[in-house]
Amino acid sequence: MKLYKKIKKFSMVIFCISMAILSSCSLYPEGRIDNIEGKAEVQVDSETKNATGVLNDSMAVDAKISVPNGVTWNAYTVKGREFTEEEVKKIADYLSNGSNITDYEARQDHNGAMVYGIDFDNNSHIGIRSDGSVSFTTQEKQDRKFELYILGGTSGLVRPDYRELYPLDELESYSKEEALKEVETLCQLMNIKISETSQTIVALDKVNAEKVRQESSNVMIKGKVEVDRDKEEPYVEEEIPWTEENEVYYMQFLIDFEGAPCVSVGRNGDDRGTKQSSLTIVIGKQGLISVRLNAYEPIEQYKTDIQICDMSKALEALAADYHYAEGIGQNNKVDSIELRYAVVYDNDKRFDCLRPCWIFRIINTSTKVKEGKEYINNSIKVVYVDAQTGKTYAGGLK
Repeated sequence: MKLYKKIKKFSMVIFCISMAILSSCSLYPEGRIDNIEGKAEVQVDSETKNATGVLNDSMAVDAKISVPNGVTWNAYTVKGREFTEEEVKKIADYLSNGSNITDYEARQDHNGAMVYGIDFDNNSHIGIRSDGSVSFTTQEKQDRKFELYILGGTSGLVRPDYRELYPLDELESYSKEEALKEVETLCQLMNIKISETSQTIVALDKVNAEKVRQESSNVMIKGKVEVDRDKEEPYVEEEIPWTEENEVYYMQFLIDFEGAPCVSVGRNGDDRGTKQSSLTIVIGKQGLISVRLNAYEPIEQYKTDIQICDMSKALEALAADYHYAEGIGQNNKVDSIELRYAVVYDNDKRFDCLRPCWIFRIINTSTKVKEGKEYINNSIKVVYVDAQTGKTYAGGLK
């Protein structure tokens, strides 16, 4: 039965009673949560697929719910997507955009993984590793720090107010359809499939991007930045204003795995971490400007046809986890609830594994006053709840 067929309007009231035990297995049971003061009231509307209400005094819920249809959820051990040298050369030929290769290096790192480095005469560079990562950087990407325009301080996620900064859905100078066709061609060369449902596409038009540049206090966003070695401080060598020629789409995609988008959880206590399963692209009418890919492929399936826990159980896990529910300050709002595959590190298997997870995106709004002026900051926290066990994973998006 599809999960959404089970969804109906409900009101779930949860009171703080010690040693509480859930006594029902329906999709949205009334239950009780320990160690949370006050009450939680969450309503789900099956028509709009929205959840609204509160979890506690510091966390509200106003979220879109996204659950893939027709997915049989399994569990796998996984590794980084490996690229053959033939694939590397095809990818390099496509990304060269007519420029010539000045240096080509293929070597093994200390773990025996293949590493490819390719330089072009237009100062572009490709780095491909057999752990599933591809990086393509052009001179335009180096000069214009696109991530500063769109990511802010949100750990790789597009800032929640991006629509306010860049309201256009499409650039006049370059159609979204053309851009997506080029992305599709690149994906075919990399032998990956991007999810159709988990896509963020931001149109950085010249007017609004220039406005962001002018109003930014970050020196790196102004233009080319050099370092004064005597003072060891950055200074702007040359400001680079936005023109129609520089307009781009900033795109983020999740990789599709068996009909569901695939994300990954950061690994606490490990500097290497778990790489995010995603594709990020900057593209304009002059072509691809930046590409970053991290992708996985399965090694072994170790669980079949996993029974997904109710969303209510996942919400209870979120509310009961003190670190997330009350440890990240006041004014928190869950604005997205998704059922996805997630790459998580399994301490028992000592391996990266692909498992279904309920994923909650939380926006934390804070204000601070500096020199008499009030600044509002929206940051993002992502909480993962294993959709089989109902337990939270520590960490967030890398």
